[in-house]
Amino acid sequence: MESLIRRFLHETFDSKYLYIISPWITLFEFERSFIHLPFVETRRIDDVFRAFVFAGIDVRILMRCVDDAIDIELLRLLRLLRKNRGIFQEVFGASRQYIASETLKYIVSHIDSLIKTIKIVNALRDTLGENLRFDIPASEWYQRLHTKLYLNDRSAIIGSANFTRSGILTDGNWECLLHFTKDTKLYEDALKAARSHFDVSKGFDECERATLFLVNRLELLDKPVTGLEELEGYLTELYQEISSTIA
Repeated sequence: MESLIRRFLHETFDSKYLYIISPWITLFEFERSFIHLPFVETRRIDDVFRAFVFAGIDVRILMRCVDDAIDIELLRLLRLLRKNRGIFQEVFGASRQYIASETLKYIVSHIDSLIKTIKIVNALRDTLGENLRFDIPASEWYQRLHTKLYLNDRSAIIGSANFTRSGILTDGNWECLLHFTKDTKLYEDALKAARSHFDVSKGFDECERATLFLVNRLELLDKPVTGLEELEGYLTELYQEISSTIA
């Protein structure tokens, strides 16, 4: 899986455009350095995206918005616990009696995953501008984005793998991907699908607005936030606070 994606990314440096359409896109590192001189030598996927833009490639990325990654009930519970520091310490501290280790792992991993989601969104916004798009429902009848499609002007990959560590790297999930070249009918259909998704997608401002509306309207935090960067800071503080009580 990783070898196929790496070959596809190398091929993209000789392409005019790149579409990445996936519900989940995260910050991750390759098992070994991704080297395509003179443009990039890195293990970080966001560095590869920046290298594409620097090389003059039209990069277009579509993903679900941050609000879709939020566990509403978990954040609501943590807000209530944070209001009473004594209870917070008792629940998460070394003498905790009310929380199983697997539950604790979920809480910590969810907060960490949410932080990384915001980080990649902000990084891609800085790199791509309006070419970063989001799947935000226009009505209650709209079906959320499920397509996993990676396409340049030479070939396309479609299948079950999200653009995440668990979806792509060799120690991740079991996935199935189909790779086909530009001279096939499948490629024409995939390009139409990519363009169709972009036609109904929304920009960064609408994603940020939808996320802030969710966390502030439902009072998921113990204080309001005014931007995704501020939300990232709040979650980072919460993550460190829980981690320190565990230690």
